[in-house]
Amino acid sequence: MHASFRMEYGFSGAGRRASVEPAVMYNQKKGKNMKVSYFAFMAAAMWACCGCSSEKSGDKPVADAKIGIRTSILDRSEMRTPSLDSNGSGSFADGDHFSLLVSDGADGLLDFDYETGVTQLYWKDVTFASSPEKVHFAACFPKRDLSGAQFAFDLETEADKDLLLARTADVPAGTTAPVDLTFRHAMHRLVVTFTDDSDVDTESVQTVCTARSACTVDLLDGTLKTDEGRKASFSARGKSVFFLLVPQKTSDVEFELRFDDRTCRVPLSDHAGSHDELLGGMQLHVELTLKEGRVEIGKTTIEGWGDQGTVEGEIIL
Repeated sequence: MHASFRMEYGFSGAGRRASVEPAVMYNQKKGKNMKVSYFAFMAAAMWACCGCSSEKSGDKPVADAKIGIRTSILDRSEMRTPSLDSNGSGSFADGDHFSLLVSDGADGLLDFDYETGVTQLYWKDVTFASSPEKVHFAACFPKRDLSGAQFAFDLETEADKDLLLARTADVPAGTTAPVDLTFRHAMHRLVVTFTDDSDVDTESVQTVCTARSACTVDLLDGTLKTDEGRKASFSARGKSVFFLLVPQKTSDVEFELRFDDRTCRVPLSDHAGSHDELLGGMQLHVELTLKEGRVEIGKTTIEGWGDQGTVEGEIIL
């Protein structure tokens, strides 16, 4: 009497089915099993399991995993690159450079010159002696030659005054999920517009803005410390002009309007109402009407990059 058994092992992950069909024979005369065949059957089955399992495990080590950096820009305006929409938001274009800083949350710092669309960053490039479970990413545009987490920024000497900062904390080390970096304006944007009701040629008006110009930036926590001892003047001509300023008190800012051989000085704090500070990422829009004998300040709004409120006032020449 002969008995045969067929055993199949299904491995959906490997995409195939392994089968083993041994002949386990029972001999009535000898009254014993053919143990050799049975053990051969078991060995073959174990080989099939191990073979399929080794094919399935193709995951890369954590160190070889790529770090995906995904960037965006909130409410950015008045800049040639990156590409922006009508609201001033946008994204970096291939070839744009920004400085990237990675921290272990203690004393470990690594900095990179990151070129969008070109730089390939892997977790094996981000190693710390502390072997942290989570790391922190920070970045700035335009790029800087970093020495630690802090750097000086002076609007009087910077070619690109619109400093953008981004930070993302507590990123699991070794993650394959993209690291999102949302860049925000660090400076305050001050806009001055002369209305059509003015009695002068507003396109010829020269506006000189004197304000504090320098600060120290801490890239890791995204903060700015304004240099209280340094001021600079910035000049623009036309019906509508704007100035990028470091965050500071309104009492530190003064306009000088030059038109028709006349000069008018306008301290911002005298007409800013309850707004004592110009905050980073905000935009103050001041509308002025130039009349014979006086400068009328219409509705003053803070908009675009944020909303701080409105003030109104009038200046007599």
